[in-house]
Amino acid sequence: MRLEEALAAGELTRVRELLPKVRESFASAGAEASKRLAQNVDEARAAMRDVAAEATAAGAPTSAKAAIIEAESLAGAAEKLVARGELDLAIAQLGRATDAYRAATAAAVRAGEREVLERELPAIRAARAEAEGVGAPSSPPMRSRAPRASRPSSKPPSPPAS
Repeated sequence: MRLEEALAAGELTRVRELLPKVRESFASAGAEASKRLAQNVDEARAAMRDVAAEATAAGAPTSAKAAIIEAESLAGAAEKLVARGELDLAIAQLGRATDAYRAATAAAVRAGEREVLERELPAIRAARAEAEGVGAPSSPPMRSRAPRASRPSSKPPSPPAS
């Protein structure tokens, strides 16, 4: 018999027997939920730290300073939420920090690619000047692309000529 049924039937002795079990079940469920939430925070924190390490390895602290500052600010706010026990909000904030670190990584990669291109520009300009000095056109000839495979036609194939 369940607690509600015992209470409705007026079986107070049975109610007294069931109350501690019900209380224990709720306490156990609450503890389990808290444990899962804490694990989710730890997982979100670990993911954020991994992505932060990738951003650092990509050179983001020097080439994407603003993005790193934003990510660190979000991470700091998440830790404050954890300290206040607002774990659901902290998990969301850690996710935003992770995204900000990913953006910092992408910005650092783009900055690195831009640096490589900027280092190549003087050599390209010199080669162009040299080519123009010997009478070459000012822009290189465009290479012809390989012909594209023909698209299937919506028309049925024509019969072979006899």
